[in-house]
Amino acid sequence: MAGLPGNVSCGYLISSYGPETGGPGASFAQIGDISLGTDTRLSYRGVASNAAYYTGALLYDVQVVQTNLTSEQTTRANADAALQANFANYLPLSANGKNVTYGNGGGYRVALQTDGNFVIYDAATPIFGVGGPTGTVSLGLPVAGSVRSGTVSGGVYTVINDVMELTFSVSDVADQSTIEFPMAFSQTPNVFFQPSLEANGDNLSCSLISATATGCTVQIHNNANGSSTSAPTLVVRASGTI
Repeated sequence: MAGLPGNVSCGYLISSYGPETGGPGASFAQIGDISLGTDTRLSYRGVASNAAYYTGALLYDVQVVQTNLTSEQTTRANADAALQANFANYLPLSANGKNVTYGNGGGYRVALQTDGNFVIYDAATPIFGVGGPTGTVSLGLPVAGSVRSGTVSGGVYTVINDVMELTFSVSDVADQSTIEFPMAFSQTPNVFFQPSLEANGDNLSCSLISATATGCTVQIHNNANGSSTSAPTLVVRASGTI
């Protein structure tokens, strides 16, 4: 091989003129032959009779591989982005520490929280929860739509939608007395009485004489002698629409 430098050592010598045993080529670890194939690829073969052929890659081959690799990277990135978008659309997950939430902040969502609670939210308002590890259940759902309650003179009231339960006590109620309701109904309610004992210990019973949306008239009866000798305390319960 013409022009071979005299001080070259190590590596491989590729020669098209056959093996060299002396001179500068003797310092190479292996020598062999090269040939040009019909596909314009260079092939190398060692000097042994059974030596294998090694074909080098052309610059074009390397460029094709690089182009395919770049295309595959782009395809993979697009596929990952599409997969993430599908997760965002159909399984929206957000995590903060160990918090995992299904849903979004604008509607109903389910949360497994770091405090051990399983909570269902309506926007930011908790409407149902199970507390861990005790398993305490909390319910914040509106019952039948609208619920309110409060106190009245001598008692309490509860309103569910348009139905009111009113319970209160009245002292010193004489027979045939008219009792006014602390809160008025829209129509005549159902009325019930719970009397205290007579002053002498006799049992009393009460009967409803009449009722309106604003009050009722009661008859008080002594079960022992037929007449009440003192004015007892009555617990009145009325139920109706408002």
